[in-house]
Amino acid sequence: MGFRTAVYAAMAAHYAFMAFGVLGGFLAWRWPRLIWVQVIAAAWLVIVVVASLPCPLTWVEDRAREHAGWPPHNGGFLANHVAGVFYP
Repeated sequence: MGFRTAVYAAMAAHYAFMAFGVLGGFLAWRWPRLIWVQVIAAAWLVIVVVASLPCPLTWVEDRAREHAGWPPHNGGFLANHVAGVFYP
């Protein structure tokens, strides 16, 4: 039960980080000090996608899936949870 919770927590953290990286600029309008955190998050998102780097949250999700008895995903978070849902 605990590893399944870790899988869902890693997925939720992925979605939250992706949303913050993409839409965090709107929060920075309200709280200007947040702009540097948002710029770093957006830069990390771009670097991971462009350079095909492995994301630490994907590693956590895959290890939790293995311990829960589920097979790990082929590919990363975008290929398994975002592709086909948010873009074709």
